[in-house]
Amino acid sequence: MRETQPNLWQGTLQVAKNDVYRVRLTDHENAANEFVPEYRITAKPDNPPEGKIAFPRDDLEVTSLDEIPFAFTVDDDFGLTTYGLQIEVAGREPVRLPLGPQGSEALRTAQGRHTFMLETLNLKPGDLIT
Repeated sequence: MRETQPNLWQGTLQVAKNDVYRVRLTDHENAANEFVPEYRITAKPDNPPEGKIAFPRDDLEVTSLDEIPFAFTVDDDFGLTTYGLQIEVAGREPVRLPLGPQGSEALRTAQGRHTFMLETLNLKPGDLIT
C-alpha cells in the first residue's frame, strides 16, 4: 500500500480464487490495530463479451456505392469501455470502426446503429465482405 494523501492509503489486490483477507495496521510507534476484521472475496470468472447483429441478418448482394445499415447489441459481464464493428474484405487488412463510448464509464449492455458507406472501401466486382 502507498500513501496517496495524508491519512489515505491505497493499494491493489489481484483476486485469483475465493479467499479471506484481513487489514492489519501498524502506526509509527509499531502499535497494531486491536480488531482485525475478516473480509470474504469471491472470485468471478470474466466471460468474453458478446455481440449480436440484429440487421442485416442474411447475406446481401450490394454495389460498391451502397450504404449498409447495421443494428447490433453488445454486452459484457464486467462492462464495456468501447465497442464497434470490424469490416473485412478478402485479402485486405480489417477496417475497425470504433462506435461506442471511448474511455467513459463501462457499460454492461449497449445497442448501436451505424450506416457503413461501402464506397470508402474501393471495392471491385466479386469482392467478399464480412
